Amino acid sequence: MEMKDRIRQIMDDAKMSQQDFAAKLEISAASLSSIFTGRTRPTNNHVQAIHKAFPEININWLLFGEGDSNLSIVPAQAVTEIPEQSFVNTSSPQPELGLLFSEPPVEQPLPQERSLYATRSKIEQNREVNIIDKRIRKVREIRVFYDDGTYETFTPSSK
Repeated sequence: MEMKDRIRQIMDDAKMSQQDFAAKLEISAASLSSIFTGRTRPTNNHVQAIHKAFPEININWLLFGEGDSNLSIVPAQAVTEIPEQSFVNTSSPQPELGLLFSEPPVEQPLPQERSLYATRSKIEQNREVNIIDKRIRKVREIRVFYDDGTYETFTPSSK
């Protein structure tokens, strides 16, 4: 049985039409139709949508066909209570918190705070230096190549 058949089985078990099933999964009906016809394979988004809409479906069964289609839920009567007397405290006694730290905490000096204004002014100084150091460039010529293999050269007029 392929995954598309397992998806169809979920839809049939829920007694839903293809349109209603797609709406419940919040996917397009066309996407679901493409899966059923075999044109596309189910994606991770489809599997997640099925898991969100039907949390009782076993994901391993949906993906690989392993196990039962529904997750096995243990009925409440099957769980037996364990008496508290069967729990034994095996932990060692805890030391008092006051004894853990016998010395007073050491005061650490706080690092000096840098002013945001000072940092910004340094950046602006560096920016100005970069602009001054840059050489002024001038356009010498522009060439335009055409699709017929010809070209034209344009030079700026000197003023």
